[in-house]
Amino acid sequence: MNIFKATADFEQWLAKRLLYDMGWETANMHFGSPKAIPSVKRDLAARRGKWLHKASKAMFKATLKDWEHWRADWKKTEKKQR
Repeated sequence: MNIFKATADFEQWLAKRLLYDMGWETANMHFGSPKAIPSVKRDLAARRGKWLHKASKAMFKATLKDWEHWRADWKKTEKKQR
């Protein structure tokens, strides 16, 4: 077995698992209050098309931007410590 292919396959599996777990936790937050359940169900029923795909792309972009800011600050801090 090619170790690089195995690593790539594992990373892909891990990314899918992470997204699944994040979705599960998001649902837990929204359903944490019994009063919120009817509102969330109505909202989901009213959504059409590729809303989840579009929202995921927007969240990815926002997360990447946040990470890039963090990384830049971390690199500055690292240089100062040398």
